[in-house]
Amino acid sequence: VSHYGPRWAATAMALLLTVSADANWQAQSAEGQRPSRAQVRNADSEILALFRGPADELVLELTIKSPQRLDGSSCPTFQIDKRRPQHHFSGGENCAVQGRTARYVVASESRGEIESLVTYRLLNGNDVKFRYRTNDGKYHQSRFTLGRSKQAVRAALGGELSAAPGIDE
Repeated sequence: VSHYGPRWAATAMALLLTVSADANWQAQSAEGQRPSRAQVRNADSEILALFRGPADELVLELTIKSPQRLDGSSCPTFQIDKRRPQHHFSGGENCAVQGRTARYVVASESRGEIESLVTYRLLNGNDVKFRYRTNDGKYHQSRFTLGRSKQAVRAALGGELSAAPGIDE
């Protein structure tokens, strides 16, 4: 029995749950139709993943945990480390919204080399915040850590993968 009392134990447990709920990125092996991916789960059990699409493009996938679906009329916007520009994708070829999931084509790859500001920032940043509207008209925000994203992406998609910002950072 601890001499710190039950209040200390409750505080320690809350801190442990907070740390584990906002864990770092991890590499996930391919499963069935799902390709190998790097992903992270936030404190709200939402998932952000990066994987190769069928045409060798890099796809960023946001899956929300909500009783509502994403509003299909627009793609969620996101910002990495409060940097400019905020990233806006219009629906269509580079962004598709279906149910609770949004998929963005963020880069195409050529011999392991990627020139993409979004990918560069995802691999080298600290956090990313998404803003989106659900089909009930309400706005929401989600935050994900980018801790160990570069290591997880390289483990899942290839150890030599690197990205350049395409502009002066």
